[in-house]
Amino acid sequence: MPRREPPRARADGLDGAVDFPDTGHSGAGSRRTAKGTGMQRNRAALISLGIAALALTACVESSKRVPFDGQFYRAKASAPRSDRHNFTVTSGPLQRGFEGARQAAFYEGTLHCIQNYGTSDIDWVVHPTRDPASALTIDGNRLVAQGRCIEWPVPEGAATVPYRAGS
Repeated sequence: MPRREPPRARADGLDGAVDFPDTGHSGAGSRRTAKGTGMQRNRAALISLGIAALALTACVESSKRVPFDGQFYRAKASAPRSDRHNFTVTSGPLQRGFEGARQAAFYEGTLHCIQNYGTSDIDWVVHPTRDPASALTIDGNRLVAQGRCIEWPVPEGAATVPYRAGS
């Protein structure tokens, strides 16, 4: 069997194309190129796509976050399933700023009541933003506040129709 010549770079500068003297294949239309195999290109494309998707999700998530006093706080409202009216809010870390943590606790409590009952009326045990700082409960590096969502009473005899999304 005759020995094949190794491929050599084209003199005309076609991008990544090489001459294959024994096969008659040459130019940019050739299946073999000096830039790498199809698997390498697919792998690079997948990595690029993954990085772009990750960057996009980071943008979306950060737009949902609300800064308080110039900082982001982790705030969470929790309530027993049997009675979502009564809830506890925690926010922190306090080293980012006490005022911001107070505002984040108030915001999270309001969000809890709006999502569960459609109202922002809350009866706070100790109001996170109005009461003095000394009255607030601090647990480690987090501020803790408790409240109760207040629903408006439905007038007697009023027809109530449950809200259905999309109707």
